[in-house]
Amino acid sequence: MSENPLRDAISEAISDNDIILFMKGTPEGPACGFSARAVGVLQALDVSFASVDILPDPRIRQELSELSQWPTIPQLFVKGELVGGSDIILEMYESGELGDLVGAPADGGTAPAPEAAADSGLADTRVPAGGFGGITLAHNVRSAAEVDETLAAAERAGGAISKPAAATFYGGYAGSFTDPDGHPWEIAYNPGFALADDGSLTLPDFGAA
Repeated sequence: MSENPLRDAISEAISDNDIILFMKGTPEGPACGFSARAVGVLQALDVSFASVDILPDPRIRQELSELSQWPTIPQLFVKGELVGGSDIILEMYESGELGDLVGAPADGGTAPAPEAAADSGLADTRVPAGGFGGITLAHNVRSAAEVDETLAAAERAGGAISKPAAATFYGGYAGSFTDPDGHPWEIAYNPGFALADDGSLTLPDFGAA
């Protein structure tokens, strides 16, 4: 043990947990958008992870950053090694690299049965664990409550829930089901995209300065 018990405790938490996220708030109640995004990615990968809320004691952030040499929060560690912050977590998730690193289930992400691809006349292209692959029918709704209501209605109609609704890495809420014909659906609420009366989405101008 060193003369810095707090840093020792942080080091022990990192070594004792294969996946640990130092964040603002808790997974159930993230206290910033960056922490919410990191939690959403890990939940989308369907892996168990430990978390530490750095807000109750400012010394936690100070000692963590001294230990990791990384200034921002959140910070994700996998098997004792720093992965990075929110942007790196998202980039690695989208590439499939994070799913491989954390040992996400092989069917992680939303990937439909090959029959759905055949019906559409397109190829069913798989990606590394935890990434997004294949073709999914998407239905966008106006609230998280409507996501839950739609999934419940789909299950009553004979559909099978393939991914229970949960917070997403983009700050929304989504879940998936397979309909009786084997087609996969994602039901999503995205507060960042305006939803018109006809159900179409208005995308932000990502090229704007």
